[in-house]
Amino acid sequence: MTKHAGTDFAKWLQAENGRAAALCRKSKILKPAVISKYKNGDLEIGLVHSIEIERATNRLFRAEDLCKQHADLILYLRNGPVEK
Repeated sequence: MTKHAGTDFAKWLQAENGRAAALCRKSKILKPAVISKYKNGDLEIGLVHSIEIERATNRLFRAEDLCKQHADLILYLRNGPVEK
C-alpha cells in the first residue's frame, strides 16, 4: 500500500468502476493520469485539486479534509478569520 492509498477519497475512487472517469468529465482541471495517482495513493492532493474535487463531488469530500497542509487557509477563505 502506498502512502495515500488509505484515504477516504482513494477508497471511494476504488469502490466503483467509472468514478474516476465521471470525476474527470465534471472537471476542467482534473486529468485521468492525476486521478489515477490519487486512486492508487501515489500522489498527495494539492490545494487547487482539493477545491475542484469538493466542487465536482458536490461536497462529498471537503477541501480541508483532502488537503491537510492547507486546511487553515481553506477554512479562513470559507469562514473568515478564526481566533486561536
